[in-house]
Amino acid sequence: MADPDPLLAEAISLREALSWIKDKNMSNVYVESDSQLLISAIRSDFEDSSYFGLIVNECKSLASGLVGCHFNFIRRSGNQVAHALARAASSCFGLEVWESVPPSFISDVLAVDFGF
Repeated sequence: MADPDPLLAEAISLREALSWIKDKNMSNVYVESDSQLLISAIRSDFEDSSYFGLIVNECKSLASGLVGCHFNFIRRSGNQVAHALARAASSCFGLEVWESVPPSFISDVLAVDFGF
């Protein structure tokens, strides 16, 4: 079995998130990633025919259908919420969705992130 490609996993995760955002009719969305390569690819006009490039093109297509979708690179040290969620996801069974109230295990991290 091949080693998983972290960049491809980031791109697939972004595609799924953008699809969910579109389904919820959200607008003025800020997407942050600690993958500078992914954010650069999303912002680029370069056509990449690799599997990664095809996923990026799907992301661009989904984002173009959203009102106010912005992509930002954020250093891993500033992306503590994502890491708290990833740690929790590794121990979750099944699908969990939090739409309005964040789970308690990231409330403290969010408070620090927003300066509360």
